[in-house]
Parts: sequence; C-alpha cells; structure tokens
Amino acid sequence: TMYPHLDGVLSLDLTTVLILNQLANSERYGAVYLVNLFSNIRTPENLKHIKEPYDEHTDIHLMKAISESDTVILAYGAYAKRPVVIDRVEQVMEMLKPHKKKVKKLINPVTNE
Repeated sequence: TMYPHLDGVLSLDLTTVLILNQLANSERYGAVYLVNLFSNIRTPENLKHIKEPYDEHTDIHLMKAISESDTVILAYGAYAKRPVVIDRVEQVMEMLKPHKKKVKKLINPVTNE
C-alpha cells in the first residue's frame, strides 16, 4: 500500500496475500516480517496533513527486519511507478546493498514489473 491504513489489521492487500500464499506452501520459512516502505497511517483526518510518508523510524524497523532475515523479498505492488515510490525504492535499494545476496524481488510475470 502507498500508505498503511488501520484496516491492515483486519484485512490484507493483494500483495500481502500473494506473498503469504507462496510462503504457506514452503517449509523453508519459519517466520515472516512484513514491513512497509511507508509508515504514516492514513486516516480521513490526517490525509491532507501528511508531509512525509515515512521517517527515520521506518528505516530503523526496515533495517531490523532485514538484518534478522535470511531472505528479503521486495514486493511493492502496483504503486511502483509513482515518483514518490520510485524515490523510496531507490533509497531502500541503497540501504540493501550490504545485504544484496539475500534480496529477491516479487514481480508480475505478465508485465515483468
């Protein structure tokens, strides 16, 4: 999701469902961290006031999950073409350089994106 929302505890987005379905059929994974590129919670009350979609705490949690994981799967869904997402993905890719051997990317086989 572009911005996490409070429904995330009640319902799952398509990208999360696809990831969990694949992992459910594998015996290689004991635990899964799902970490958003963006951390600000979107509510009708604060949507117009969100200036930054993430902060330094987002990166702290992201790097903690990465360092504790054997495999990192990038899955940023359909929003990947938006400029703010492109910029954020580039920032995260830079942070991932020391961990590049364990990074994989979820892509759509139809569009190769």
